[in-house]
This record gives sequence, structure tokens and C-alpha cells, in this order.
Amino acid sequence: MTTATPIFQSIDRSNIVDSIIEQFQVALMNGELRPGQRLPSELALCRHLGVGRSTLREAVKALTTIGVLEVRRGDGTYVNEHITPGAIMPLLFAILVESESPKHLQEFRFIFESGYFKLLAQRGKAEDFSAIESAIDKMADYIAAGGNDPEMLARFDLDFHMTAVEAIQNPLILKVARLLHTMLFEVIKRNMAVPDSGEWTVERHRYLLDLISQGKIGELEMARLPSPTSDGAVYTRSGLEVPPWRRLQFEQSTTAPTTTALMTKGD
Repeated sequence: MTTATPIFQSIDRSNIVDSIIEQFQVALMNGELRPGQRLPSELALCRHLGVGRSTLREAVKALTTIGVLEVRRGDGTYVNEHITPGAIMPLLFAILVESESPKHLQEFRFIFESGYFKLLAQRGKAEDFSAIESAIDKMADYIAAGGNDPEMLARFDLDFHMTAVEAIQNPLILKVARLLHTMLFEVIKRNMAVPDSGEWTVERHRYLLDLISQGKIGELEMARLPSPTSDGAVYTRSGLEVPPWRRLQFEQSTTAPTTTALMTKGD
């Protein structure tokens, strides 16, 4: 008779509560635990995990707080029927903050943005493009009126991206984008303190929207890469000179495979 592999394993004693939480996360991601599923009894979980009741209760409390588990008094503990954003965001946050350097986060941003721009070019409707254009116009109007507050410019910049993401109507992409933008906000704000960065961003966004709305996926991919010239300046494929505060991001991005190549490989 074949014995089924247990969902939970005896854990590392160095960080017990975190290890328990990690096992629940893994079990959820690989489908061993499903929404609405009732957990084994407290005694059985303690035996499987090799921990005491107080330790298990601490882990269950943490998982309940972020919306992964639901304790039903007199009935037991269940995986929440509807895993809330509060349950997903800490997992995403943990993955992103473990990045070893800002360079890794910027490379992730480049690949991520390229991917959702491509989806938008495939799925976007006229009303979506109109909403994105409106977001660009708000930034342009703010600058034209003399506005130059870096925080406001950063928010306008991210409004453009969030409007694009919302048009895709993919809740997972939306959650990742919100978290990524929260983590990058201070960096973007510092960039926006550089003179003329707002104007450059507006022009750049308009060019990207033109390509997206026309479904020019190949050109859109190339537009995300820089093109060095003999005079040492760096230009985007749209002919816009890349300001120094953006060159580091572009240089890092060129070392990574393009989204188009990743998504079409094997087709």
C-alpha cells in the first residue's frame, strides 16, 4: 500500500513560526491546500510539524491576520474561501525585498512593464487608450501650469502605468504592479527632482501610447531599449535623448532578454 506524502513536514527549529508559515504558503501555491479546505486538528498538526501547541497557535494567528486561514469556533480551522489581497501582498513583498540590489528590482520592472504593455497592445480598447491619454494630459497640464513638485510628478508617472495595468483586467498583474510601484515610489520621486524629467516622461509616455494603441508590439519592444550614438548621448528608439538619471535603468535592461523573446520562444 502506497503512503501519501504528507502536506506538512517536520520543520527547521531555527525559526519555527516562519517555517510553519512558509509551509502553508508552499502548500497553497502548489495546490495541496485549497480555499475552503479544513485543516487537520491542532494535535495532528503539532505531530506532523513537530512543534508545540503555543508555537502552532502563533503561526495560525499570523496566517489568520493576513487572511490565509479562518478559525471557526467549535468547527476548526479552514483555508479562507477567498484569499484576500492582504494574504498575497506579504508574499509578493517578501519576494521583492529579498532582491540583492536596486538593479535587480529595476530589471524586474523593465521585464514586467514590457509584458503588460504588450498585453495592452493586444487587448486594449479605444476607451482604455483614452483613459491612458487622459492620465498623460493631467501630468502635462500640471507641468504647463508651473508644477514641479517631485512627489506629484511621481504620482502622475505611476498613474499612467496603473491606468494601463487596470485596462488589462488581470487582478494578479494589478496586485504586483501596486506593490512594485509602492517600492519604487521614492526612487521615482528622486528622479523627478531632476530638471526637465517631467517633460521627458510626458513625451515618452505619449510615444509609448501611440505604439500600444496601434498594436505595434515589435516597435514597442524596441522602444524600450536605448540606442547609443557617436557623440556619447543615449537615445530611445523614439529619438528621445535618455536623460542621465534614466540611463542606468536602460543599461541594466539591455542585459536581460526581451519580453517578446521570452513569450514567443517555442511558438
